[in-house]
Amino acid sequence: MELKFDHIIHYVHQLNEADINFMKVINGGKHETLGTYNKLSYTDLSYIEFIDAFDRELVYLAVNSESERLSFAATLELTGYKEGFKRLCFRTDNIVQLKEHLNNLGVSTIGPTNMKRVTPEGKCIEWQLLYIDETKRFELPFFIQWQEEDDVRERNLSQYFQGNLSMEAIEIETTDFDEIAEVFVNWIGYEVIGGVINSYFKLVKEGSLDIYLIPGNQDSIKSLIIKSDTPEEHHFRNAVYKFI
Repeated sequence: MELKFDHIIHYVHQLNEADINFMKVINGGKHETLGTYNKLSYTDLSYIEFIDAFDRELVYLAVNSESERLSFAATLELTGYKEGFKRLCFRTDNIVQLKEHLNNLGVSTIGPTNMKRVTPEGKCIEWQLLYIDETKRFELPFFIQWQEEDDVRERNLSQYFQGNLSMEAIEIETTDFDEIAEVFVNWIGYEVIGGVINSYFKLVKEGSLDIYLIPGNQDSIKSLIIKSDTPEEHHFRNAVYKFI
């Protein structure tokens, strides 16, 4: 069973009017049943999902639905529609086996749930999602299995890849290093390879972004670190993009 980083979600209010001038962004489509729409920025098969709500009533219904109460859409309402990075998603090639793996660790899950959206060109894209049904002080990662294999998706999406960029790491601000480390190490397979107590921990996993846990007054994703030919830093809608 493979498990790789797939995408990071950044909520942007009035997304269609937002000027995202530091990344190449394409229109994604609508999640019709969840009331959200997105724009996407690919570096390779990994990408940033900029998301907004087109119907907050549908988002509210998702929060109160047993099957969708842990969804990425529900996160928007549960965090008060505060802009910024919201969730991490990891890609698997066997979501049923992943569910069994988590359940065997004593971790409750919801799913897999069948999902789809229609692109602006009218193409229907389908996938399955799996959510962790545990209570923590931060928004937990979730998991995806795309209907198409990675090599097919790569051929279809390569025209949008930004070959001069690669997502390298994220910084998560936390009030409790051990709680977040447990999720990524015990449940997802990261390793702690370095750090200084009460300063930072560095977690790594092959095929995924490095994770830096840093002390703070909240529990949320603070920064996305991107390897680039041009070092610079962008503060955009309560999130930090560090090009190194």
